[in-house]
Amino acid sequence: MTVRTSALVLTALLVLSGSADAKKTRTRLVRIDSTPPGAAVYLGEAKGDPICITNARRVPVPYGYQEFVFELEGYRTERVKMTVGSRTYRVKATLSPLAKIVITDGSPAALRASVFVDGKKVGVVPWTGYVEPGRRNIEVRQKGYATFSQWIEVSA
Repeated sequence: MTVRTSALVLTALLVLSGSADAKKTRTRLVRIDSTPPGAAVYLGEAKGDPICITNARRVPVPYGYQEFVFELEGYRTERVKMTVGSRTYRVKATLSPLAKIVITDGSPAALRASVFVDGKKVGVVPWTGYVEPGRRNIEVRQKGYATFSQWIEVSA
């Protein structure tokens, strides 16, 4: 390859790489906060790695309509929808606490029994989970045994 051909190839590569940069998505650096702090924040769906953990500054977010999903164990998932533009500086969510329920096996017969909260199967004994505060019906069912059922009032 001659020097002239090498220069031409190098120039072509620089032009092609420059056109790829021109197609990059424009982003805005945004501050993302939550009360309480420590929430994982996702764009669109809570899949993959979060874009940040709150409270975070200078998070690059693509321009346009975005849905920010805030998740923190023990709190209701919050969604904030907004259009990110030149005037967008901050996204904030206040997370509502959930009530924690712990169900353990009082006897070996209860192990692996089905746990229901308000008629919906949520797991098996032993079970720990979060529910909305308020009056809840807890049932533990095991084939061959009487169903345990109790209404409880839970608060966050």
